[in-house]
Amino acid sequence: MHTGAGINVNVPILPGVSFGVNVGTGGVTAGVNAQSGPVGAGVGVNSSGQVTGRAGVGANTPGPVSVGGGVGVGGVIYDPKK
Repeated sequence: MHTGAGINVNVPILPGVSFGVNVGTGGVTAGVNAQSGPVGAGVGVNSSGQVTGRAGVGANTPGPVSVGGGVGVGGVIYDPKK
């Protein structure tokens, strides 16, 4: 489980699918994310070459200030150093 702060930029490529880049406390990760309602999943590659996967569910309140929460799981799928 990883907790941290960062900046995430997502660019839609298909309905419900986006390409994202995240810069945070764990480094830089680029990947593809899929979202259907409150459920999302994605895979990414970080700056160490590790392939990571994640899935989660969450909700937020719309408005000028968005507040949300969610739960998720994730981990390393492939590590080229192992």
